Amino acid sequence: LGAVDEALYLFEPEGATSLLESFEAPGWDHDGGLAWSGSLVVEEGEEAGYGGALGAVFSDEGGGGGPPVRKDFRGIAHWASDLRTDGDGRAETSFTVPDTLTRWRLTARGVSAGDAYGQAVLHVRSDLPLRVRTEFPRALVARDEVVLAAVVENDSGEARTVRVDLASSGLDVDGAAGREVRIESGESVRLTWTARAPEAPADAEAVLVVRADGGAGASDAVEARIPIRAHRAEALEMGSRVLSGGELELSFAAAPHAGELRVTVSADLAGAIRAALPYLVDYPYGCVEQTLSRFV
Repeated sequence: LGAVDEALYLFEPEGATSLLESFEAPGWDHDGGLAWSGSLVVEEGEEAGYGGALGAVFSDEGGGGGPPVRKDFRGIAHWASDLRTDGDGRAETSFTVPDTLTRWRLTARGVSAGDAYGQAVLHVRSDLPLRVRTEFPRALVARDEVVLAAVVENDSGEARTVRVDLASSGLDVDGAAGREVRIESGESVRLTWTARAPEAPADAEAVLVVRADGGAGASDAVEARIPIRAHRAEALEMGSRVLSGGELELSFAAAPHAGELRVTVSADLAGAIRAALPYLVDYPYGCVEQTLSRFV
C-alpha cells in the first residue's frame, strides 16, 4: 500500500505495470480482486465531509493556542510492503497524513500464494476551509532583497475578516508584519512583504511562519525554511616564485568561515599538468575534444 501526493504524478506518471497486464494470460478467467474498506478519523466530526465525498480535514488544536503550524510537506505519506490479510481477507494499516493540502492517491496491490491477485486506487483529499499558500524563494544569498508573498484562500462558505501575521527569524522584514484583510467566500488575497538577507560570515537559515486567523473553524499556519548562502565567489590565483634555501610567505584575501582555501605547491610548471593527466586518461566520454586532448 502506498499513499503519494497526486501532484507528483504530473512530473512522473505511474511506472508500475498493472497486475492484470503482468499476470493475466489472454482469455484467462480469474476471480481475484481487491476492495477498499476503511474510515478516516477527524478530531472535529462536523468537518469530516469537507472537501468531497471522502476527505481528511486538519482541525485546530490546543485551546486558544492558534492552529498547528504546517511544516511537513513530504510527497510520500505512507509505504507498507509487508501487509498480510487475516482469515477474512482483510488487512489494516494506519499513518499520519503530512501537512500538505492536496489530493492523495492510495494504491494497493495484493497477491496470494495461489493465483489470486488484485489492485485498487483510492483518492483522499486533505484540506482546510481557510488555507495559506506561500510564495518564497528556495534559497537566498547574503544581502539579497526579496519580496515574500502569501496567498490566503477562503473556502469556508462565508466572508471572513482574516488577520495575517508574518514571523521571521534570520531576515530583516520591512513594514508591519501583521495585516487584516476581508476575504469573500471562494476568493483569495495575496499579501507581500519586502525583506533582506543580512550579511553573514557563514551559511545560515531563515525561518518564516505565516499565520492566518479568520475566526472559529477557519485558521491556518505555514512554516518555511530558506537557506542563506554567504556572499562569496570561487576564485583561482596562480603564480610563481623563486626560492633558494629560504622560506616563502604567501598571503590570501580569504574571508574566514566563508568557504574553503586550498593551496597546491609544485616544484615546476609541469606539476600542474601531471596532476591533470589522470582525469584526461580516465574521462568517461570520447567526444572530439577529449580525443584530441589525449592525442596532443
